[in-house]
This record gives sequence, C-alpha cells and structure tokens, in this order.
Amino acid sequence: YLMKSKLLRNIPVIHTFNFFYMFLIIIPILIPFFESFGLSMSEIFITQAVFGIAMALFEIPSAYLGDLWGRKNILLLGSFITGVGFTFLFLANGFWSLIFYEILLAIGASFVSGADLSVLYDSIDEKNIELRVRSLGNMQSFKLVGEAIAGVLCSLVLYFSSYSTVVTIQVIVGWFPFILTFYLIEPPIERMKKDSHRENFKEIIRHIFKKDSLLSLIFFNTVLWSLSTFCAVWIIQKYWLTSGVEIYQLGILWGACNLIAAITGRLARRIELGLGIKHTLNFMCILPVVAYITMSLSQSMLAVSVVALFYVSRGINSVIMKDAYNSRLPSRFRNTANSLMSLVFRGTFFIIGPLIGFSIDNFGLDNTLLSLGLCFALCYLFMMLPLIYKIGLNK
Repeated sequence: YLMKSKLLRNIPVIHTFNFFYMFLIIIPILIPFFESFGLSMSEIFITQAVFGIAMALFEIPSAYLGDLWGRKNILLLGSFITGVGFTFLFLANGFWSLIFYEILLAIGASFVSGADLSVLYDSIDEKNIELRVRSLGNMQSFKLVGEAIAGVLCSLVLYFSSYSTVVTIQVIVGWFPFILTFYLIEPPIERMKKDSHRENFKEIIRHIFKKDSLLSLIFFNTVLWSLSTFCAVWIIQKYWLTSGVEIYQLGILWGACNLIAAITGRLARRIELGLGIKHTLNFMCILPVVAYITMSLSQSMLAVSVVALFYVSRGINSVIMKDAYNSRLPSRFRNTANSLMSLVFRGTFFIIGPLIGFSIDNFGLDNTLLSLGLCFALCYLFMMLPLIYKIGLNK
C-alpha cells in the first residue's frame, strides 16, 4: 500500500514534465524562423522528415531498453539529449545545422516517447480505470497547455524583441524536464527477459498484429488520425501568413488552438460517454477532413478559424485512441509497443512530409490542402469504418 501511495506522486511529476517538455516557444514561428535561414518549404519539410526518420531509427531500441532497464533512466537520458539539442540552436546558421538540431531533438524524443506514458500507467492500479483515463487526459492537457502558454509568450516576445530572445527562452526551458525526471520513482513492473530479445519482439508483434484484430485496427487508426492533424501543424503557419496574419500573431493563434485541444482532451471521456464511442470516432475523423477542404476553398477569417477543428480532433485522439490502445497492452512491453506506434507514425511522415512540401512549392497551398482532405476522407472509409464495425461486433 505504501509503495502504491508513493507511485501516485509520479502523476503530478509526469504532468509537469510534459508541460515543460511541450513548452515549445520556438514552434509557433518555426516555419518563418527556418525561412529566415533561406530554407524553402521543401527544405523545411525535409528537416521535419529527417526528424521523423531519426526518431524512427532510435524509437524501438530506446523503448526496448526502457522495458529492460526501467523508464526513469530512459527519461533521464532522453531529456538530457533534448536539452543539448535546444542548446545547439545557438549555433544554427543554415540548412545542415538545422538538420543536426532536428536529429538531436529526434534522438531525445525517441527516448522520452512512450516512457512518460508507461510511467503514468504503471504508477496507477490497473483496476482504477477512472483515475487512469483521467490522468491520461490530464497528461495530454498539460502538454497542450504548455504549448498554448508558450505560443502566447512567443507572440509577446516577438512583438517586443526578436528571434534570438525566443531561442534563449527555449534553451533555458528545454532543460527543465531533465531536472524534473530526478523526482520520479521507478514503478516496480514485470521486466522482459534480457536473454531472449528475438522472442520478446515476436511476442509484441503477435500481440498487436495477430492476437487481436481490434487492437490492430486501433493501432493503424491512431497513427492515421494523428497524421491527419500533424500534417496540418506544418502547413497552418504558412496558411495563416498567406491569409494576412502578422508574424507576431502566430503564437497567439497557436496557443489558442492548443488550448482548444487541451480542453477537448479533458472533456474526451465525457464526449465518449455522451455520444457513444462510434459517434465519437466519426466526429474525430470528420473534423480534419472538413478543415482541409474548407481551407483549400478560402483564405477568409472563417477558414483561418476552421483550423481549430484539427485541434478538437487531436484532443479526442490523444485520449480516447491512446487509452483504447494502452488498456490492451501488458505492462511488461507497453513502452516498446507505444514506441512501435510512434515508429510507424514517424516513418510514414518521413515519406509523405517531403511530398507535402514539394506539392506546396510546385502545385500551390490550396491544391495541397484539398488533396490532403480527400486522402483522409478515403482513410475514413477504408480504415475507420472497419474499426467502428468491429467495435459493434464486440459489443
């Protein structure tokens, strides 16, 4: 009982960790910031694709080490590398230095990815479903509120100062998660066998992709609908600027959108209980499709505000889909299973990210947005509807 009580202290530490880990004051102006170094949209998307593939390469090994050695050690290493990565921003001066910066951040993120969520889940009694779902929602909210406050601060700093001040604040805050990790208590869990790595991986693959077809559909749909909002993240700054938004206003808009996602994440459980899981999933998928198509047809203030639909969908996805996935995973390989999902997500973006940048440079922003809207409409028909049907059969 005493150990369980101590482990519950991990919850506020993980929430605070995520708040500062996502306090990314540089992100709301990342596109114009990179453009100030002379990068085109194609090159900017290449930097993000490099981030994705670098993270993908380290994703599974780092998560597997977390399942073998413990999550706290992996979080310490990951947050340290992230701090070093942000510090490197002081030296950035062009495309290749920004590539190196993205690689450092990717390696750090690969260690953190899944480990924070695993610590949270492993610190809560499996029978306490309400606390687990509520804590997951709060964790996502802390992330998004961190992004939101960072966005507003970005606008204020940029209005009164310059890019260099934004970078300095980002470097300082970038070390906070490393400090917070020391306050975590390692949850006592069943560890995977250290002398049978091949069999360990086979067990994980079998559990996710062969043992339970519902879990497989949850896995792929979580990836797809995370991509539906993630692709938008790297387009909306360009879209806002072409729609007449001033550069110093980007942070305020960015912060408002993330606040919407945070509120939606907090309400996700109530939305699911009110609408039912089927209608909730339909709602989550329709929003990004509508947003892409509306943005492609207009650059009015209505179209600028419709960007908020991505963040409502993101808030629901970050709680409902992730809980559906993690609640079906044994704790002994939860860290690796979460990072496997991130690997597929990052690997997919590595392929489509540069294509989006190429499309914007060569075919225009409107045509790219319309294409993405139609693409995710097809994903809804061929991936989400089978999941909804499967859920109906299981009831």
